[in-house]
Amino acid sequence: MGVSISLELNNEPAVRQWLGGIQRREVPAARRRLVRRVSRSALVRTIENNPVDTARSRASWVAALEQLGGSAPAGWAGSHPKGAAISEGRSRSGFVESSESEVTKVVATSGVDYINYLEFGTQRMSPFQMVARSLQSLRPAVPLQPFFAAAEDEMGSMV
Repeated sequence: MGVSISLELNNEPAVRQWLGGIQRREVPAARRRLVRRVSRSALVRTIENNPVDTARSRASWVAALEQLGGSAPAGWAGSHPKGAAISEGRSRSGFVESSESEVTKVVATSGVDYINYLEFGTQRMSPFQMVARSLQSLRPAVPLQPFFAAAEDEMGSMV
C-alpha cells in the first residue's frame, strides 16, 4: 500500500469545448503535455510539503518526478539526509504513464512504509496531507489555454 498522485484528463464534452478549433490529431499531444506539466508541478509541491528529515519519503517522489523529465527542487534532501534512506526511497517509487486517444494518465506512487501516516495522520500525529494540499493548490492554477495554443502552433517545446 502507498500514496499515489493520479491525474487523468478525459476527453469529455466540457474538455472538447475548451479545445475549440484544435484538430483532432493534435488533442492527444496537447493533453499529454498538460498532464505531464501539471504532474511535475504536483510532484514538486509534494516534495516541498514533505516533512521528513531523512529524505526517504521525498526520494520516492523525486524518482517519479525525474521519470517525467523534471528536476528536484533545491534542498529537497532536507536537513539530515541519509544516503541509505534516499536509496530506499527511490527504490520504493512507482511511476506509470499512459496516453490513448481519449485519456492521458500519470500515476506516481510512494511505497515508503510510513507514507500513509504522513499523508493521513495517526491518533497521535496530525496529517501533513502533502499530496492533497499539492493537488488542491494546483486546481485553480491549471492553465489550459497555453497548452492547446501550443499544439495548434505545433510548438512541442512546452513539455
